[in-house]
Formats: sequence, C-alpha cells, structure tokens
Amino acid sequence: MKKNDTSFDRLNRDLSTVTCHIFSQPTNEFIAWAAFRDRNESLQDPNKEIADPYYLKLVDDIELETKKYIENNVKDIDFSSYEKAKNSIQLSIQEFISEEYKSKLENLFYKEKRSPFITVALVIVAYREFALLAFLNLNYLVAMELHKYSNEVHTHTIYSKVLFVDHFKQEMSFKNKKGNDARWQGRVESLRRKYLELDTKRQSELGKKLTIKAVATWICNYRNPEELEFETIRDHLSKARKGIFTND
Repeated sequence: MKKNDTSFDRLNRDLSTVTCHIFSQPTNEFIAWAAFRDRNESLQDPNKEIADPYYLKLVDDIELETKKYIENNVKDIDFSSYEKAKNSIQLSIQEFISEEYKSKLENLFYKEKRSPFITVALVIVAYREFALLAFLNLNYLVAMELHKYSNEVHTHTIYSKVLFVDHFKQEMSFKNKKGNDARWQGRVESLRRKYLELDTKRQSELGKKLTIKAVATWICNYRNPEELEFETIRDHLSKARKGIFTND
C-alpha cells in the first residue's frame, strides 16, 4: 500500500479499510512470481524485479477479466444467508474458471512449460476478488473462507511440485463439472418454462394454434436475449410442450 493512499494513523484505526487491504492479498506481483518465476532465481538479487513484467501483465489481465465477470454476474449471487452466498459464489467462480476466461488463455499460453500455473494463478485471483465482493456485501465469514483458500493456493504454489499441480487440476475438474452440471440443469428448466409461457402467450395473441417451428422462429427473432440457435430453441420448446423440463 502506498503511503499517499491513506495515512498510517487512519489505517491503524479503520477496521474496514484494513480488512479490505488484507483481502486484497496476495498482490498480482507476488502471484506472478509464485506461479511463473524460475524457482532457482533468488529474491535477493537487487537487479531483478520480483515478477517478470510479461507474467505480471498476464495476472493484471486476469484481474481485469475477473472484475468484469463479477460486475456482469453479481445479480446471480444471493447474499441473504451464509449458505446461499457461499454456494452461489462457488458456482460463479467455477463457471468463470471453466468457461469465461480459461479458454481465452489456452491457445496463447498453454503451450508453454509453465502452463499448469496459469490455471492456478486464475484461481488465486478469482477467490481473492470474490472474497472482497463477499466482504463488501457484509458476508464476512464467506469472505474469510474465500480469502483463506486463495492464500492457501498461493502458498502451495510457491512450494509447488508437479504432483500438487496434477492433483489440483483433477480436483478443480471434478468441482467444475459438478457445479456446471447443476447450473446448466437449472438453466434448462428455466428456459423451457419460459418458452412454454411465451408459446401460450403467442398463440393466445394470434387466436390460433401454432406449430413448434413457428413459435420457435418468433422466439428466436424477438425473445432471444441469450442469442441461442433456432434449433436449440425448437428442441427446448418441443420438450416443454411434452412437459419435459429437465434432462434427467
């Protein structure tokens, strides 16, 4: 923290500011060092920066993408209780890690020898930023648990071995699949019920029975904020008319 950000006396007496400062750790510089720096280099070398600027920029970019994702999806997080906040944040983190950003990194960086650590850096930043979000929304225990996990992964990364990375990737793969399956199942049911409601409304407005193709075409053109393909909408509507709302 820079001295011109706030006086140390004020910081010393401001619990909220101190807590935000704690939850902002580890910094991007130390994440980049832990994940990507050659373990044989010494921090004591005064002629070398703590983190390679190339990888520091990568972690900065990850932080920006994380903040953007949170801003666009914070409405999906339920802060009304400990369990609801914890579960909805966990689902958001897993979706972000597996879908939103990881694919953007794979082609560009995963060919490098240090590629497994990109996922690790992404996890550290994601949990850190969601911990801050939970804290600002008065979910202090959730924030502490997320912060604790972010720091644990960071610490393990500093002393990492290939075995840890392999185990971590397997664990995250299982968690991501479980979380994404649950979330997708909920979205399928929501979409089908929505399409059935639009189907009923459209036929009522026109005063006649319409084919699935006709209604699906109308939904695709005028009621499709998700920008799904026509075939997908037609399939969901077809199942909804049969009373099939899940893929179980």
